[in-house]
Amino acid sequence: MGSLLWNALLSALVVVLGASLVLRWCGNCGLTPLRSWQICPQPAEGERYPDGKRLVQVFGLALLFRLLIFLAGSLAYCAATGQLSFDGMLSCWLRWDARHYVNLVELGYGGYTENGQHLFLVFFPLYVWLTRLVNLLVGNTILSGLLVSWLCFGGGCVYTYRLVSLDYGETTARRTLLFLSVFPYAFFFGGVMTESLFFLTTAAGLWHIRR
Repeated sequence: MGSLLWNALLSALVVVLGASLVLRWCGNCGLTPLRSWQICPQPAEGERYPDGKRLVQVFGLALLFRLLIFLAGSLAYCAATGQLSFDGMLSCWLRWDARHYVNLVELGYGGYTENGQHLFLVFFPLYVWLTRLVNLLVGNTILSGLLVSWLCFGGGCVYTYRLVSLDYGETTARRTLLFLSVFPYAFFFGGVMTESLFFLTTAAGLWHIRR
């Protein structure tokens, strides 16, 4: 019950933030009579373009957050199963599609099949290629996948911070990343899955379109 209420509260906060941004955008475009309702004040010129030091801080904090979530989840899993080991900490993240990506990294698209069929349709290769590249240095497929996801999440946060700062200033950008990080389903960003890579490429694409 407590978990349900917590998820509902966080989801409501994200919905309120998203609705406020949509209303602000509509008002600025003259689509509604809310033009004079300044939900988010116009940013000063200095807040629209964060400096490199601030972006490095955003990247570092994003990585730290993902590491803390990993440690909290892994240690809780090990405590529940009674298997406190590094392999046990990694294995708890091998869920859902993560197993497919690990097998694709280790066996390739030609060597891995499920029910006699190759997984060509929905498991796109970029995440697999990046994980395989990192695995050459790390030597552990699950850990390599986690590192790729964490780094992509950090990069996505940097681009999102720049993108939001451009229109709404750094204060709103910080709030955006906070709500993004604590959103209940944001734990997918820290798993061996493609969500973080999709987040990075989408945010980067939108930023460079604006530029």
